[in-house]
Amino acid sequence: PSPKQWENLNNLIKENESSIMLWEDEPSQQIQIELDKIGISSIIFKPCGNQPAEGDFLSIMHDNLKNIKN
Repeated sequence: PSPKQWENLNNLIKENESSIMLWEDEPSQQIQIELDKIGISSIIFKPCGNQPAEGDFLSIMHDNLKNIKN
């Protein structure tokens, strides 16, 4: 993200007191570092729009719930 996009995110966090960001997949290491600096935790929540390589829809949703609980 650009510096302006980080600034916009910081403003949203102040307005909404958010501390979690949902991702469809793991964010890049650099993005995670920047999010850590501003106190945002990342949670992977895969929407499973397509058939997964392993498991099925319910197993993916079960994994999503585990990620949210942690």
